[in-house]
Amino acid sequence: MSTVETPVKVAAPAADTVAPPAPTAVADVVEVVFKAAWRTHIGHKRDNNEDSVLFDPDRQLFAVADGLGGRPAGELASALTIQSLKATGATPGGVQAATAGLVDAIGRANAAVLLEGEADEGHTGMGSTVVACHVTAEGRVIIIHSGDSRAYLRRDGRLARLTLDHVRVRSNRRLLSRCVGRARGADPDVTQLVTEPGDRLLLCTDGLTDMVGDDVIGWLLREPDPDAAADALVEAALSAGGGDNVTVVVVDRFLPDDDKDPEE
Repeated sequence: MSTVETPVKVAAPAADTVAPPAPTAVADVVEVVFKAAWRTHIGHKRDNNEDSVLFDPDRQLFAVADGLGGRPAGELASALTIQSLKATGATPGGVQAATAGLVDAIGRANAAVLLEGEADEGHTGMGSTVVACHVTAEGRVIIIHSGDSRAYLRRDGRLARLTLDHVRVRSNRRLLSRCVGRARGADPDVTQLVTEPGDRLLLCTDGLTDMVGDDVIGWLLREPDPDAAADALVEAALSAGGGDNVTVVVVDRFLPDDDKDPEE
């Protein structure tokens, strides 16, 4: 596991890189308010939806998990991953404790997926990607991920990718180098950043990013309402072919007395 502190001044990212953030001082503690939305769709080519979602605004805890295609019981692997995050994904005690809770949850998910694979021959080799975020009361975001499900930040009209895909290329094929369900462990990366009013976070499975480029994703995230933005992202993936299940979570930050849209 690696942890990266990324308070962010966003620059436009290259196609396969994480935008390098610039240091930002942590502001005085203030109450922050978030509004969020999520959507999922089976796509046009799959027989079932192997994506799972955690959407818990009360705890400011959000995640998407994508069961591995071509492997057995992908929907079960992603569901087990989300169940683990629901149970232990965020704990009181500040950023350090919350981060430890997320790391523990992914470890438990990895163990649960491996155990299920050993218990049922039909489930051998099952696995899932995951990206999750927890927003603290002060507006700090903790992101944890394993695999190629992604997190993005849109700030001041620019989009930054906050996660690096855990993949390797072999014979022109992209293969996951990390995921939930590996015997060696999920080995998640952890990223922390300080949010600002007007920030928009996106969590998504590769059913979006394999179909829609970052430039289009950034453009669609201009939609002020998070529900409408989530709809637009899923529709774009479907219009581009809908080759996989697609799932998105959009999270916006406001100030308590801010009745303006994030774009204003």
